[in-house]
Amino acid sequence: AVVSTQSTGVEEEYDVTIAADVVFDPRVLPHLVQTIKKNLSSPHRKDQVSYICSTVRNKETYGKFLDEIDEQGLVITDLDVSGLKSTYFSGADVVKLIKLEL
Repeated sequence: AVVSTQSTGVEEEYDVTIAADVVFDPRVLPHLVQTIKKNLSSPHRKDQVSYICSTVRNKETYGKFLDEIDEQGLVITDLDVSGLKSTYFSGADVVKLIKLEL
């Protein structure tokens, strides 16, 4: 991923992008997935990956997120988080962790 900061003008590249709780507003999903794809598309690095962790509070919104991923041609891998314990989640919410690649 290439990240540029306007304040310093420095561009940095990363192999891994991590995001959590970013899938909540259907209006921004196309922009979110386009940004993820751009971060995975550095010509200087190979094998870049993004991990997205989401609490699925609205199945329709999460479904739209998955549709956007498919439309952008990203490869998605569901990662098993069933064995993880959390004191934060009530257990009623579904937590998804996915890996995205080109």
